[in-house]
Amino acid sequence: MKVQKLIGSICVIVAVLALLSSAQATNPATFQDTFDSGLNSQNWTINKSDEPSAPWSVMCPNAQGQLQLSKSADTAQTSEQGPVYAKVVSKFTLVGDFSVVVDFNLANFNGGVDRGYLFAHLGVVWANDNYFDVARWEDAGNQEVGSGCVLGAVVLINNFQNSPAATGRYKIERKGVTLSGYIDCGYGFVLVSTITDARLSQPVQVTLDTGRVNDSVSNLPTPTVALDVRYDNLTITADSIIMPTSVPAAPSWAIPLMALLLIPAIAKSLSIKGNSQKSRILV
Repeated sequence: MKVQKLIGSICVIVAVLALLSSAQATNPATFQDTFDSGLNSQNWTINKSDEPSAPWSVMCPNAQGQLQLSKSADTAQTSEQGPVYAKVVSKFTLVGDFSVVVDFNLANFNGGVDRGYLFAHLGVVWANDNYFDVARWEDAGNQEVGSGCVLGAVVLINNFQNSPAATGRYKIERKGVTLSGYIDCGYGFVLVSTITDARLSQPVQVTLDTGRVNDSVSNLPTPTVALDVRYDNLTITADSIIMPTSVPAAPSWAIPLMALLLIPAIAKSLSIKGNSQKSRILV
């Protein structure tokens, strides 16, 4: 009788653990942020490189319930050749395959001056300043969408297409070791660039930013114009999303090991119940 109970209990536990493992494997994690309730400090950090004459304003939510990164025009006193930017970086990380989609609104994004570039990125970043992004870029002669990847301090791709879109959606996807960047200007997502590399499987963080940078090729200084870029409706699906306080998911080999470790405890429990029942009968 005890053996039958033991076998039955083990079967139930293994079945439950198998179902949990299967659910974990087939149901991707999701994360959404509409920024209506502000920028949650448990999920995001703010990084800025200010021009002293016109520091960045990070407003969340603004009157429209968006994340707003903005600054007024400045005199470029200390950053004539350097980048000036505002960005938010996730404290959570994405593991495995993922999709990141966000709305963008370039409320004030006029690079029509004979200087460097303005940019507004959705990016994913990982160790040692490696990153992949999709972005709108603008300078005096070009309105473009670009997507690039830096890996090991080497620019692997840096593709650009003409695009004057002031509103739309960005998307970055990873499948295996392939990263792809897309833009939707109201007619569905269009691929900007894609790259496959065995080194692209690392856990990543998400960034949303805007800023300006000098044109080192043409030796043009950084723009001094005002900027106002807004993000909204961030939606992420991933094999796994590790939040700052999360306990990492158990590896696949842990499921059968847990079942094996439970067997002695179950046997002991059944043995105790059997002995106590026998003692009651003898009394």
